[in-house]
Amino acid sequence: MTSLKRRSFTKTRELFHKINNYTCIMGLLNFWGADVHVPRISTNPCYIYFCKFINIFILMLVLMEISAIFKVGEFDAKQTSDWIVLALTDPIFYSLYLSVIYYKSKVKDLLVCLTVMLKNVYNDEIIEQRMVKRVKIYMIVFLLLCFLTLALYGIDGLIQVIRLGTILFIFIFIYKF
Repeated sequence: MTSLKRRSFTKTRELFHKINNYTCIMGLLNFWGADVHVPRISTNPCYIYFCKFINIFILMLVLMEISAIFKVGEFDAKQTSDWIVLALTDPIFYSLYLSVIYYKSKVKDLLVCLTVMLKNVYNDEIIEQRMVKRVKIYMIVFLLLCFLTLALYGIDGLIQVIRLGTILFIFIFIYKF
């Protein structure tokens, strides 16, 4: 891997550094070079073990969603449609996370290429400002859509519990086994 040298932070490098800090706090690995400061909490051994535990727990939940195929006949129409949506999307999302972990060194090389080496060849401030602005807008929209999706699924589950007295969807799989 190409090593990062101490250089002044460009807007692109600063943006990727912030993204890396947020992902470290949220439980992903440090995908940046070794010479930058990551949040102190992400290097704490207790936090590292907690993140590993959470990832194993998420993997178990995804496997339980998939294994619920044997119990689909016992679900009502709403639970079956929810199961189809979640059993198809959750493994895809988790496989993306696993592929990023698997290709960690290549991701680091790509970040070095995008933020350091490419900047040495193409050094246009206007294009860099546009790119950073566009990336921020896309990230905000993407994160907003993810948050709204999770919030609306939560609200839908709460409405199902209040109106119909059904069990929350996640507990159906645990209860049925």
